[in-house]
Amino acid sequence: MRGASISVSLRLSVDELELPGDIVRTAALGLRTSPLCPIVSTFIGDLVGRADTIESDPGAADLGRAGVDLVRALLLSAAGAEPAEGLAAGLPAPLLLRQIETYLRAHLRRRDLTAEEVAAAHHISVRRLYRLWSDQGLSMRQWIITERLELARRMLADPRHAERTIGWIARTAGFRDASHFTRRFRAAYGIGPSEWRAEARGAARGTTG
Repeated sequence: MRGASISVSLRLSVDELELPGDIVRTAALGLRTSPLCPIVSTFIGDLVGRADTIESDPGAADLGRAGVDLVRALLLSAAGAEPAEGLAAGLPAPLLLRQIETYLRAHLRRRDLTAEEVAAAHHISVRRLYRLWSDQGLSMRQWIITERLELARRMLADPRHAERTIGWIARTAGFRDASHFTRRFRAAYGIGPSEWRAEARGAARGTTG
């Protein structure tokens, strides 16, 4: 006599997974080839079997988020994502954001840097990238501008760049031109870059004099 079988499923939207569509489509063809498949299957089975008791538990929301993370890890595994990229995508939000910040600092001087490139480098969707920043109360663009201004301010005070023009420093720090940079600099620090450079030089002479 053959036993009855029961099929259960967990429905998630693509937005919840926050992965590029090509990763999801590729993973769908080979879910069972991933070593994570039995782990995720067991989790989903237990979740469905205990749904009535879990629903009112204070930790239900956290468990749900953990379930999304597990499914995301399974999809990355099944899609054959590179280990480094898969690791980045599966990191908790604060750690992933720190990793993205490190990437941005390494490419800070590039004016052609795009959100699409940053997201692809960390194997996440652009939507998730924007959400990571919005959860911090600022945009990625604002963060980049602030970092570029700090870089330019250090360069203006650096004796090695004493003969460089404001325009050169602006472009080297990632700004498109000197006038745009000067407006940003004055708005951030209440002083123009030329005045800041003069003050920094005067302070340096006073220290060594």
